[in-house]
Amino acid sequence: MDRLMADPVGWFDAERDNLLGAVKLAVDWGLDELAWELAAGAATYYDHRCLYQDWQHGHRLALDAAEAAGNVRGASVLLRGLGQLHIYQDEFDRATRALESSLGLCQDGGDKRGEALSVAMLGTVSRVQGRDDEALERVEHALAIAAGEGERHIEAQLSCTMAVMKLMQGKLDEAELWFDGALNQASALGDGHRVAVVLRRFSRLHDRRGDPDEALRCLGQALATFEALADERCAAYTLLEVGRVYAGQHDRDRASPALERAAGLFHRHGDRQDEAACWQLIGDLDAAAGVHHLAQQHRGRALRLWQMIGDINQTKAPARPSSP
Repeated sequence: MDRLMADPVGWFDAERDNLLGAVKLAVDWGLDELAWELAAGAATYYDHRCLYQDWQHGHRLALDAAEAAGNVRGASVLLRGLGQLHIYQDEFDRATRALESSLGLCQDGGDKRGEALSVAMLGTVSRVQGRDDEALERVEHALAIAAGEGERHIEAQLSCTMAVMKLMQGKLDEAELWFDGALNQASALGDGHRVAVVLRRFSRLHDRRGDPDEALRCLGQALATFEALADERCAAYTLLEVGRVYAGQHDRDRASPALERAAGLFHRHGDRQDEAACWQLIGDLDAAAGVHHLAQQHRGRALRLWQMIGDINQTKAPARPSSP
């Protein structure tokens, strides 16, 4: 047990094949409750390691068993997990269907926590797809549910989401209040990862206010946390923000390496939208520097990625938040 606690991720790495095997065995034995708990319990590990095929396979196995057994809670949790996975893979229609199904089951079963999470994740889909009013309404609804239930971790997460939305609306003072609240909540909970997420997003406000040094300080602190936790996806998001700050200063020599590193991580984990955003920005920097052959190459790479996900009218990909 001491060895497991000393390196839990290492244990999961070593037992990766057995995780799916255990889910399948539980399904074969008709243990639907155990099956969904095993599948859902492994999602945090799969998320951390970006093991999307394992994640989907385990959830699908357990979901079939839960639905066949009429296990409403298990099905709602698994559908929400699949919704999160679909968001990561830019499959927003599939994400919406899964999350709406999860929401309906939560409402029918009186699961307020699950309802808040499902609504919040639907808000993420709305925001990524540019439906800002709908996204704000959903986040406000989810936050009200979470506050009413005393779900402090969800409150911290959604407070940060509200800050981002206020920032998108140009309401900088309101955004700062929400960011400060989210940072204080995450710190009080001792949630270092959430603190890093808030700092990453807070950096945008500092940059908007003309303080790139403070933005880079926040991003440096966030990146150090994500790298210490071996969280490659969040590290990639942070590197993308670093690239954006340097690009805003027309510093191609510092922006491009951060963006190329982020693009490599996004590519490895199948995040085509954010990879495209990196190549587009690199191409723009190339063009501004007069390196037109590289600009054409990098912008073409971005265009091909957007065409793959049906975003052929994009010139700049929207920043995608981490989902709940």
